[in-house]
Amino acid sequence: MPQFSFKNVDLVIERGNTRLPVAEALLEVKVHEVAELPGGSKGSDLINGKYEVTGDLAIEFPASQNRLRPGMEGVVRITAPDGRITRLPVLVLGMGEIKASPRGPGYRLYHWQVLGLARPAVDSVRLLPARSTSPVNLPSGEVSLEELIYQLGGSSGAPSDLKVRLNNEGGFQT
Repeated sequence: MPQFSFKNVDLVIERGNTRLPVAEALLEVKVHEVAELPGGSKGSDLINGKYEVTGDLAIEFPASQNRLRPGMEGVVRITAPDGRITRLPVLVLGMGEIKASPRGPGYRLYHWQVLGLARPAVDSVRLLPARSTSPVNLPSGEVSLEELIYQLGGSSGAPSDLKVRLNNEGGFQT
């Protein structure tokens, strides 16, 4: 079970679009065996339980001004060393321990548990294994054709099996 620790992280809460700087984020990825769903599909990796991303976010607030609540949805924004950003949608599960902040007596460090809801569209910090089984090693920031089709909502079949294709002018062709 890989564990990741990040320092350059923000939590963006969808309601009110509030950005909260995270002092430290610890994320753990668990891998489970998943049975195939009817129709041959396995569904989304995080929804079907193949991957389980849980985490602990240490967020500093002035005393008695903690704005998070269990059940809130947000996005954990992790900035990679090369400057690219990974956005992991999360559900806030509950509050853990409360510690004194290194900032001073007027602040507290609240630890919140989160659960990953969906695979990041761009995973620059490599939280989850790549979907593509292609043996081709692509440069950083590039994805295979199969990965692009998946990200755009296409089927997992070979590109030649698709009923709709893009032509060389950017239009659709059936």
